[in-house]
Amino acid sequence: MTRVALYGNLVVDRVIDQSTFVETKKLGGIANAWRALRLLSPDRHVSLLPTSLGEALVLSDLHNSARTSRACMNIKLNSVHVDIEASWHHIMYLNSIHDLEFLKHIKSGTISADITTGTLKGLDYLKYVDYLFVSDEDVSITFDELVRKTKGWVIMHSATGSVCSNGKETITLNDVVKYVPNLNVLGAGDTFASAFITSSEESSSVEDMVREAHNKTTRILLEGEK
Repeated sequence: MTRVALYGNLVVDRVIDQSTFVETKKLGGIANAWRALRLLSPDRHVSLLPTSLGEALVLSDLHNSARTSRACMNIKLNSVHVDIEASWHHIMYLNSIHDLEFLKHIKSGTISADITTGTLKGLDYLKYVDYLFVSDEDVSITFDELVRKTKGWVIMHSATGSVCSNGKETITLNDVVKYVPNLNVLGAGDTFASAFITSSEESSSVEDMVREAHNKTTRILLEGEK
């Protein structure tokens, strides 16, 4: 079973419901990906390697299954050491990490990453990335530019499907899952990445991995509503 190392911000999310103005606090960032991995594969070894501690203010619009946020990701910084035993390394919110030099020291295994809203710094490091996950609502440069910068596949996902490209092949998956109204989508992108990682052990086809990742993500989000 794949040993997974998670790198990135550990965030305290202050979530405000747009309709009620009720505030709740939740752990976000690498905590979201960790939770999904534990739900999907309880026996898997997962290393948590936070690059910083941060805080985010999130406005949640449940009626439209949407959210808007502002964050201070790097309130307290941490030095990161690579897990040399991991066979999959996932870097969360790559463009918000204060120091990405550790990426150069990952000498083996698969490297995946995602980016979040905000300044798109650190994109030169995409040359190390085998799979880049991007939410369609977080993209502020063109999909084609991300594809050119990324070593492997770029997977731009939405609520119901994905567009995937490695520069040579492009796969468009529409309506993989049905749109679910009034769904709390906070952490959905983090969950999708974890679902893809586990799906990679079940198929060698990127198309099948993405399909299964969508199905697993929807299932976890729906279970979180219960």
